[in-house]
Amino acid sequence: MEKIPIVFSTNDKFADLCSVAISSIIQNGNINNLYDIYIFYTRLSNENIKRLEQNTKQNISIKCINISEFIDFKNLYEIENYTYEIYYRYYIPLILKYEKVIYLDSDIIVVDDIAKLYNEDIGDAPIGVVRDFTHYIDHSNFDFNSGIMLINTKKFEELKIRDKCIELIKKNNFRFPDQNALNIACKDNAYLLDPKYNYQVSLAYYHRFKKEIRKNKFKQKFEEEPIIIHFSYVTKPTNNIYSKYNKDFWKYAKYTPYYNQLVDKFLADPYKVLRESPIEDIYIDMAEEGKVGLRKIFETLLYQLKYWILYKIRRKDKCKNEKDKRITKKNSTSDLSKNK
Repeated sequence: MEKIPIVFSTNDKFADLCSVAISSIIQNGNINNLYDIYIFYTRLSNENIKRLEQNTKQNISIKCINISEFIDFKNLYEIENYTYEIYYRYYIPLILKYEKVIYLDSDIIVVDDIAKLYNEDIGDAPIGVVRDFTHYIDHSNFDFNSGIMLINTKKFEELKIRDKCIELIKKNNFRFPDQNALNIACKDNAYLLDPKYNYQVSLAYYHRFKKEIRKNKFKQKFEEEPIIIHFSYVTKPTNNIYSKYNKDFWKYAKYTPYYNQLVDKFLADPYKVLRESPIEDIYIDMAEEGKVGLRKIFETLLYQLKYWILYKIRRKDKCKNEKDKRITKKNSTSDLSKNK
């Protein structure tokens, strides 16, 4: 039996997404393979550890590992949604003794056997990666996406990739710290994998802004038989209703102990969800798939109109309040001047 080592890094905020990703691996795994799944953490409750590890099966091993002792946090920083957990992927070759290891972000689902990625030959490259979705919008951007990586542990250590990345992070204020540093450290020796191993839903989200992305040559190249679906950036299924792969996410979510929690998160602020969803693409895709009639399309448009009206009203009230504050502040300043 072939052993497939897989690593996630997560915290209490993203444990629910991580559980769905693991569920998708289990549902599509081969009974003849052994899947060793590790979850690196430093901020994970005992309850979440128990929940994540409970899906251990005959050929599925799931183990949460506290890696605090390996990390010097003073050299790292958090920015917006990019927390310390993004750096844990650097430590995989140091902590786990495998020839190759798959690293996966928590915001993914696997729709085929993950062993197909593991069996890719990346030669002497330290990592195997897929171009970032921004490359397909702006061809001058050659960055790869660090959310899914096949790591050659020996070469990663020999080339001191971890040390190089940490030095870069100490000296720079990167927008995407882990990814930007990896792109510089592995600029000349990263192996480019087929896009099917990291289909980034962000490409579909942003293609409404770039007509060029609608061309079939780009769509087919990125979506051909996807094996891993990556809900990157703002396209998480819990806060976005666009993507034909959302239904797959919810299908795997039903097999996790977080299902009700995920549903509650989705329903908590429906207008925020709608605001972050490109509605014009939703009904176009539904119509193209033949799954919806004109009535449903108009219902979607009315929902969008309802949100748009509420948004305009709230924005108008906000502008009025800000204007009133400025006037009050101006009058206060004027009164002070007169008193002097």
